[in-house]
Amino acid sequence: MNRTDIAYQAKERAEKTHAAYLEAEAAYKEATVARQVAFAQAIDTMGRGGQTVLANKVGLSAPTVKGIADRGRQILADRENSK
Repeated sequence: MNRTDIAYQAKERAEKTHAAYLEAEAAYKEATVARQVAFAQAIDTMGRGGQTVLANKVGLSAPTVKGIADRGRQILADRENSK
């Protein structure tokens, strides 16, 4: 194998790796948004005290759960406004 072949193979592997990274990043962002929306909907459905209940179920602090849910509520509001 000559240097040109090795360089081509390395470039091809790098491009495939980058494409896989982009797919993983998109899936991660999608999952994050889904989690935020789910937290917002769960807390809103449970009503008063829902934040604490959810925090205990998922093993996070109540302020963390609130922050996640607040972002979820903003996403839902943005979706509603874009209709």
